[in-house]
Amino acid sequence: MFSLRRSLTGVLSLTILLAAMGGCSSPPPPARSHAEIVLEAEKVGLRELWHHRMPLIGNDQWVKVWRVGDSIYATTKHSHLLRFTASSGTLAWNVELGNPEFPIYRPADIPESDYVLVISKGKGFWLHKKTGDIVRQSVLSFAATTDPVVVGNCFLVGSVEHFRAVYLDFLGQKWNTPAPGDAFAVRPALEGETVAISSDAGRLWRVSANTGEWSWKDRTIGTGSRVVGGLAADSRAVYVPCIDGKVFAFDLHNGTNLWTRQLQGVRLDRDLSCARSDLLVPATGQGLYNLNAARGDVKWFVPGMTEIGTMIRGRVWVSDNDGNLKSISLDTGEVLAGANLGGTIITNNVDQLVITVSPTGELTAYSASR
Repeated sequence: MFSLRRSLTGVLSLTILLAAMGGCSSPPPPARSHAEIVLEAEKVGLRELWHHRMPLIGNDQWVKVWRVGDSIYATTKHSHLLRFTASSGTLAWNVELGNPEFPIYRPADIPESDYVLVISKGKGFWLHKKTGDIVRQSVLSFAATTDPVVVGNCFLVGSVEHFRAVYLDFLGQKWNTPAPGDAFAVRPALEGETVAISSDAGRLWRVSANTGEWSWKDRTIGTGSRVVGGLAADSRAVYVPCIDGKVFAFDLHNGTNLWTRQLQGVRLDRDLSCARSDLLVPATGQGLYNLNAARGDVKWFVPGMTEIGTMIRGRVWVSDNDGNLKSISLDTGEVLAGANLGGTIITNNVDQLVITVSPTGELTAYSASR
């Protein structure tokens, strides 16, 4: 009898323990085959065009993935840069670019040439776009802190206390916008022949991309906040996200503050995106807001979705960090389609490909039929 009671007690204790563990965490979802993911995508109107896996060696991991022109570029924690052709997903080349402690920024095509500009925190490179051969490199005279933007014979880039235009041959500076005691942390917004730039502390300029002469300068977002998410611009305004949840719109032509919108309890540290009369504002850990670009009113909010992918005929494909993709109506915020494809969506402003990348480096491109 004692033995039976002890056995029952042991079973009961084990049951309670398992129940408690179940309350703390849920088991991971079962792994799905690639064929199952393809079928899931087809249910929501996505047809797979190609699928490839990054050739990551050992404990290397991908860090950033960008769609640029006819390419997809990826960087890894071991300081490799990979180029894939966007049309087929074929790996064109894989190049190591030096010190893993120096982040590699978004590559920029050099117009009317066979080359792509790549900079890290301390170096600049020209790579042959087809072969990946390094045809020119130089140690920068400053520590870069933003993605570069190529305009004419220069690239525009930020650093501590300076935003500057540097000649593409790395042999000198064309112009410089100083910000004493401040820094530049976000890629500028190019609109026409001018560029809107913001410092970390929220000082704004609109300058000529060719000469550095300013149309207006020293507009501010106030005190006690920071700008670490990318700006957006259209023919009407420059839009600025602040880390404390404020979004500002400044008139592109004279710098007047058109409107300010406070989004409560959110952290805005991601790039904004303009679409028609819409301003898409991803809020880390919260979801995606759509603001009326003319007035700043909130048109809709979709929880969970923070990665902006591709805009197609009045809708936008977005994702969270758990592989969930949704197609959202830009007008109403209605979810038109949704699926879990195991990957995060990649921003694509070039064409209508819907591109995802999984945590293990699976790159996939889809076409959207609905």
